[in-house]
Formats: sequence, structure tokens, C-alpha cells
Amino acid sequence: MKVAEFISLYRQNRPDGHFFDREALKFFGEKVSEMSYNGVTVITDNRGHRRDAHELRTIQHDEMLGKRWKLNYFDAVTFDQIFPDGSVVDSGEWTAMQK
Repeated sequence: MKVAEFISLYRQNRPDGHFFDREALKFFGEKVSEMSYNGVTVITDNRGHRRDAHELRTIQHDEMLGKRWKLNYFDAVTFDQIFPDGSVVDSGEWTAMQK
């Protein structure tokens, strides 16, 4: 699936969602053109439940931290954003990129 298709599905299922709003992307220093859709995977959320989730890789541009990538997860059915448990974050989800 392409990122544009995923965004379309997200907006159909989450009409009040703001993840892809221009202002939200600008705040986090992200661009749709730099996102990649990685498919559906199984993750453990921050409540300890295993869930099927769409995985979206984004690149964030920060003046202090530089250019970094982050994995974002969305429920495979409801498209709610899922926050993974700490082991995912601690395992290197945030990785600085070379300029």
C-alpha cells in the first residue's frame, strides 16, 4: 500500500483524526513525501495487549536533534493510533540519521 492510500483509509475511518493535518505535520517537522508504509505487523501496546497494526515510518526534522526517524502504529481495523510499550521505544525506535 502507498502512503497516500493509507492516509485515505485513515481519513475514512478517523474523520476527526488529526495525525495527517498540515499543522500537526509541521509541528513535528514531518512531510508526507518522506513517509513510508511498512505493512501490518503485530506489536504490544502500552497496556500490554498484542495488536495487529499498520506501521508507518516518518522522518522528523528538528533543529536541535537533527533528522530522525520514528515508527508510528495504527490499529489494523479502527485506525486508532497505538502507542507501543516501552520495550519498542527503548529498542532504538528513535534513530538519528546522518545529515
